Amino acid sequence: MTRVVDVQAVHAAADDDPDGPLNDPTDEQWIARLGKALRRQRKHAKRYDEYYKGERELAIVKRDFEEVFGSADRGQRILDQLLPQLPTPRANVSRVGVDAYAEKLRLVGFLAGGAEPNPDAARALADVLERNDFDELGPTAHREACIKGLSFALVWPDGDGRPVVTIEDATQVAIARRATPPYDAVAGIKVYKDEWTDREVTALYLDDGVRTFRRHKGRGLVEDEREFEAAPSVFGGALPLVELSNRQRLLDPPTSELVDVAPLADNHAKLLADMVIAASFGAIPIRTATGIKLRFENGQVVSPFDIRADRILASENKDAKYGQLEGSNLAGYVSGQDMLLTLLRLVTRVPQHYYGVGASAGMSGETLRASEASLNAKVGGMLPMFGGGHRRWARLALLLIDAAKYSGIPLRPEWAPVETRIPSMETDAFQKAVASKVPVDIAAREFLRWRPDQVAELKQRIADQQAAEAALLFAGQPPAA
Repeated sequence: MTRVVDVQAVHAAADDDPDGPLNDPTDEQWIARLGKALRRQRKHAKRYDEYYKGERELAIVKRDFEEVFGSADRGQRILDQLLPQLPTPRANVSRVGVDAYAEKLRLVGFLAGGAEPNPDAARALADVLERNDFDELGPTAHREACIKGLSFALVWPDGDGRPVVTIEDATQVAIARRATPPYDAVAGIKVYKDEWTDREVTALYLDDGVRTFRRHKGRGLVEDEREFEAAPSVFGGALPLVELSNRQRLLDPPTSELVDVAPLADNHAKLLADMVIAASFGAIPIRTATGIKLRFENGQVVSPFDIRADRILASENKDAKYGQLEGSNLAGYVSGQDMLLTLLRLVTRVPQHYYGVGASAGMSGETLRASEASLNAKVGGMLPMFGGGHRRWARLALLLIDAAKYSGIPLRPEWAPVETRIPSMETDAFQKAVASKVPVDIAAREFLRWRPDQVAELKQRIADQQAAEAALLFAGQPPAA
């Protein structure tokens, strides 16, 4: 059965009371309320996505360049075809900090269990990470959250019941939370365009499952009852959409890491454009001549000389004098850009060699680590912020694998080290720890930064070796060297 929904009326009702409580809301009310939240997210995301992609173009810079280097709108189409208009200069300094964070925010696994570790659960989640390509999707999730303030993880079973974890964009997904503790998500929406039919599709996620709506010929949304899919019972009403938020303050909404970077990036672009214009007009020395009779063609002055380094300026007029106007110094523009890069480093806490100032080649490992100390501290503070979201979707994935076996198991995300790895130092620390009677598996996890599945495999190999040695001793044979 197909039911037509008057979405415009529902949206109008939501606009009248956008933040008021809803008692037992209908599907249409959820769509209107979540759609409003999604539009707010899109507005925030679009602005800072332009900065990250380097597509931000200042109107004042564009105007100056059109005045100086020509535009087809000013009757110069033929000239512009021969000499294309010079594009406005762009140095995408906004992207540097976000990429620096994403490179260090790498989820490598989970520690399962509390006082009693559960290696089976850790291995099960390691398999989930591998099957869902989290070596690529993980940094992507963190990068999008740093740019747009939010990203999402969606957990759903495939045809065989195995967990499929996908990363969703803040321009397509929004969720609503309970207003009282524990503030769980109670509804979610995903709006996207079907690539086959080119129609807008709205998926509404509630505690009992997902409902699919389609925009149909301007009549609103059309619900097809056959497309309802019940949520897995093992979820226990938990929403399969999990928020990965860049939330720095308790009461403030998640925000982009580019909020403070954007004004500095705009000023950097303006200063760079001014330098290019100044270089075209004032930085090149100009030769001057007086006492020379001018010649005109078509109302324009024709230069009497072919100015080149291998040419001599000469005139039969004894009163002719020659001179030169020195080019202006562009050092002020360069120092201004350096000042802005210093402010960018202050805001992002990213060391100077990321911005091409100085060089990391030839630096010792200790010097490199010291220069990245502030960046590492910044990223280290982001780990627990994202870790909570990863822990929530991992719990849902374990329930799909085996709810009876893995329900209620404590989980802790394992991250790749944020410090720049120096293998020689890590190996030395590992050897000293083992010599000090630290268990090999603990030393491997803490100093070599091995993944939980690698540590579990190491423990199993040590146990097998010890069992083999014990069997040889029991048989009266010396153990192998």
